[in-house]
Amino acid sequence: MPRETPKEKIIMHAPEGISIGSEFSHILTLTELKLNHKPIILIASKEQCDALAVRFDLPAIYSLKANVTVSHDPIQMHGTLYAQIDQICVATAETMHCSIEEDIAINFIETPSVGPNDSEVELQDEDCETIFYDGREIDIGEAIAQSLYLAIDSFPRTKNADSILAKAGVISEEEMMAKLVQEKQDNNPFSALSSLKKPC
Repeated sequence: MPRETPKEKIIMHAPEGISIGSEFSHILTLTELKLNHKPIILIASKEQCDALAVRFDLPAIYSLKANVTVSHDPIQMHGTLYAQIDQICVATAETMHCSIEEDIAINFIETPSVGPNDSEVELQDEDCETIFYDGREIDIGEAIAQSLYLAIDSFPRTKNADSILAKAGVISEEEMMAKLVQEKQDNNPFSALSSLKKPC
């Protein structure tokens, strides 16, 4: 008999009026991790999107969705997040719309005890981000929120940013560097001597 493909567990988060610890919290206990191996779909509510926008200092987050699977031993989460956000162009201060699609790979490691004889925690998978947990439960919603933050461009620019700046008389970084290099060469006393040097 063919093995059934596990169906997704779809979770709509944070109904209006309900407050939770994190803006996009979804707690899984270690017991739940052992029993549930189905793919999970997390979808943020408008309330949570608005709260995350405030947290990340964004004009707006219109949607946040993640398709993930979580393994028990080791505790890892893999999947993809999707988001629609607004950002402010660092060059023109214009509001710009951005679509984000980012793969997720996270190791959950129990928070080590602190003591003089404790050894350092060994992070085994370099391809995964690491999040510590309390040994009883993990918050995959908060992990997804943190992954979204890491996926956001820190220096967003609109496509026409360079032309707008040029019209305003602002030169680009490349032009500034070229200008500084030229000025350095012009001010070099040996460059004048080299021009007077007769060929052999």
